[in-house]
Amino acid sequence: MIIRNLLLKTVSKMKCWILIIGIIGFAVPSKGALLVGSDSVGIEKIGGKSYIIHQVDPQETLFGISRRYNTPVNELVQNNDSLKDGLKIGQRIRVPYIEPKMIPEGAQVHHVTPGETLFSIAKSYNISMDKLMEANALKGTDLSVGQALIIEGVKEPVKPVVAKKWKKQSL
Repeated sequence: MIIRNLLLKTVSKMKCWILIIGIIGFAVPSKGALLVGSDSVGIEKIGGKSYIIHQVDPQETLFGISRRYNTPVNELVQNNDSLKDGLKIGQRIRVPYIEPKMIPEGAQVHHVTPGETLFSIAKSYNISMDKLMEANALKGTDLSVGQALIIEGVKEPVKPVVAKKWKKQSL
């Protein structure tokens, strides 16, 4: 009987803590700018580009960091020579970041999804590949999933026209 009462009290306390943690989880804002402020060491500007400085915690991986900041893994590696030796606890790495004020007026940001090519993105926004490459200072046509591209002069992507299937009518 005593053990049963202790277990009930323990379970009751655990439920209370789970409820409190759940409420706190929903109360925490999920805006990107707030995430940057609470999840990084700071912001650094180098040569006209902005970087979030992230300090590596135990159990973190490059893939996890790339998902957290919505940045391709290869961009993390390209911007951090120290990553060639591997990821280390306490290491500070630069995560490329496009500040909203860096986006030209009338432009928008497009994040590359799996299967997209430079050609397909240019076509969906009805702009030339050259204009897209110039706006993003791209040297080639290689893209990474999650890569942010600035699309200038277009408000919304052009939706492809889907042909309707007609049913055969019997006479």
